Amino acid sequence: MNTLQSAVEPEIFIQIASYRDPQLGGTIRSLIAQASAPQRLRLGLCIQVGEHDHLSCGLPSLPAAHELRGATLKIDLVTAEASRGVCWARARTQTLWNGEPFILQIDSHMCLPRAGIRRSCRAGPAAQTLRPSCAVRRTPSNCQTISIPSSSQ
Repeated sequence: MNTLQSAVEPEIFIQIASYRDPQLGGTIRSLIAQASAPQRLRLGLCIQVGEHDHLSCGLPSLPAAHELRGATLKIDLVTAEASRGVCWARARTQTLWNGEPFILQIDSHMCLPRAGIRRSCRAGPAAQTLRPSCAVRRTPSNCQTISIPSSSQ
């Protein structure tokens, strides 16, 4: 895919609610590594961390700016003690949405196959022609957890 072609393709808002999860950084790195056009990714994160969690699953665990390859992050940082559950955290990620035409909600400890997002986005407009309120839902297949080292290691 060339730069001109990806510039006109719609952005994808990816919602991730993370509760003290040390796999969050790896999940984001996996998304970016699998993306054919990472500059289209807009990630909204609700990160819930405890006082001693910050190194393993807080902001330092996230990819550095140069690792994002054009993807953007919006972060809502909350103490674990203030958390009111997963649905509450997911609702907070929804407030970070900025009108992107596609929305994908994933867990903070998963990975997606390379073609998974692209197939979902292609199905979206066709499905919405039939019913404007249609939402595309895909459940990623099981995948093996891999460790993708951060640039700070």
